[in-house]
Amino acid sequence: MKTKYLGLCILLFLAVFALTRGRDTSPPVGFFEYLMPTSSAQTPGQNLTDSQKALRQKAIAEVGPSVFLVYSATKINGISCGAWEGTGFSVTEDGYIVTATHVIDATENPSAGCLAKVSQQLVAGAALQKSFDIRATDENGKERGATLIASESFSRTDLSLIRASLANGEKLKPLLFNVETEIAGKPVVVIGYPETVKGRAIAFGNVAYRHVFSGRYLSIKAPVFPGNSGGPVVLLVDWKVVGVVDLADGSSIPSASVVDFLRKHLSGHAF
Repeated sequence: MKTKYLGLCILLFLAVFALTRGRDTSPPVGFFEYLMPTSSAQTPGQNLTDSQKALRQKAIAEVGPSVFLVYSATKINGISCGAWEGTGFSVTEDGYIVTATHVIDATENPSAGCLAKVSQQLVAGAALQKSFDIRATDENGKERGATLIASESFSRTDLSLIRASLANGEKLKPLLFNVETEIAGKPVVVIGYPETVKGRAIAFGNVAYRHVFSGRYLSIKAPVFPGNSGGPVVLLVDWKVVGVVDLADGSSIPSASVVDFLRKHLSGHAF
């Protein structure tokens, strides 16, 4: 009897081991993880294979036109409260761009001077009024003015929706969303504007796991930094967005939350 139970335990162990291997969160064999400017062939000390260079070019072609450098300067009652830069990406042809709220609204992390001056005005009975100077710059360096359409604070989704001003007949290339639930271990690419690189950079990695802090975050294993916030996490198998970079540790907002946000604040479009 003991031998029978021992055999069953061994079979159970092997079954669990096989399932675990099937959900391996490490990158595929031969895959690579790096950070480099999208304008250069390779960074010093990195020798890319022909297949890796081809994948890099494919990622830039598929995702690059949809990614923007987002700049935003915040004022409260006319008082400058700071300016930030981050990343955003187009979700419709007619100018709508998703980014992170902490990129748009400096009051998510205001300076002490701003707080002191605004507090004085509020004590004096002034109403609180925010204004934003927002600009979105594409891969070719073309800068467009933008307006804030909707935003949710960091305590909620940390997502903002802006709309860039387009010339007559001009259209953006929107990225589509993948709300698939089983994406752990799958390879992704992140294109954005990290502070560590002058200009735009591309990073490859994989999805580490999906559910952190009650499902709010998608965790990715890829080199991301301040400045990547608001940028898309794109699945290589279908070139669709599975998340939005939120923190420099790779924590990202799942695509399902982004789609819910867009459906709530942007009517007349299908997501």
